[in-house]
Amino acid sequence: RGYVYGISSHFGPMAAGGPFQVRLQTANDNADDALTLTLDLIDQFVQDGPTAEQLEETRTSILGSFALGTADNSDIIGQLGAIGFYDLPLDYLQRFNQQVRTVTAEDIRAAFQRNLTPDNLAIVSIGPKAPQIRAADREAENTAAEEPADRAP
Repeated sequence: RGYVYGISSHFGPMAAGGPFQVRLQTANDNADDALTLTLDLIDQFVQDGPTAEQLEETRTSILGSFALGTADNSDIIGQLGAIGFYDLPLDYLQRFNQQVRTVTAEDIRAAFQRNLTPDNLAIVSIGPKAPQIRAADREAENTAAEEPADRAP
């Protein structure tokens, strides 16, 4: 929809539960719409999980990144440090690729539903005014006919 210049999300891994963050950059005039649509997409993902295409693209990216992340000795030392810090099994590196290949969309949906409450998010904004969630738009969006899952803010 052209609301944002860029958007990304990631988990901040920690020894205990870490944060899930979504970051976006938008013009002030689009802030309300961008925030509303982003929250709708998070709600949708928590309820429905990834599409088969999203799962396969992510799986390919993770497996490719893992290969690069273990390409030299310093990378391997970092991985070994993570194994110790997160108390992972000693065969973690050997099993990683197979575990990524066996994760299902249902596994991801269930994990998001267990760990992310879309109505309990902290929203931080930098700009002349805080964006407002367009409640009427969210209600209309939730009751409208289903849109493609790949829509982006």
